[in-house]
Amino acid sequence: MLPAFIIHNSSCSERAEIVKQLQSMTGATIVEAIMMKDGKQGCRSSHLCVARLARSLHPNKHYLVFEDDCVLSEDWKYCIEGMECADVLYLGYNDKSRDVTFGTHALMISPKARDKILSETEKLAPVVENKGAYDHILSKLCRQEGLLTAMPPPDEKENWAYQKKGLKSQITGNLRT
Repeated sequence: MLPAFIIHNSSCSERAEIVKQLQSMTGATIVEAIMMKDGKQGCRSSHLCVARLARSLHPNKHYLVFEDDCVLSEDWKYCIEGMECADVLYLGYNDKSRDVTFGTHALMISPKARDKILSETEKLAPVVENKGAYDHILSKLCRQEGLLTAMPPPDEKENWAYQKKGLKSQITGNLRT
């Protein structure tokens, strides 16, 4: 089993059951979400915290990261079998434009991709407000660095992982429909 982490805002009790289910399916470690006024900045900071933790605990392993509103399909393990060749596997995402994958809520990240993400964000550290959303940074690095990415086809993506409907987004404050 790959090392796994769940980013969770423990003050959101409505997500506790989802987190419990994710933890039982993946053996994941829960990491407290970093909440900020700017939701994108908090999300980015939480993902970077997980990347640093993965680097220190499992420096040479791919790792999984889930957000606390992510629901996995029962067959999710089959989706990652043999995918260690990918630097970034998008298990769950909301939308994909030509350049950016949005709303990533379930990922598998390689040590190579993790190190590039951390290196890139450390270079940008003095300009915290202008770092961009985590999704944008990840998508940009995948393009610029030639990182190998994989994802389910749009018509099958909910067969891998999806965000639970009816929960309020921690980034926008909008209800997921």
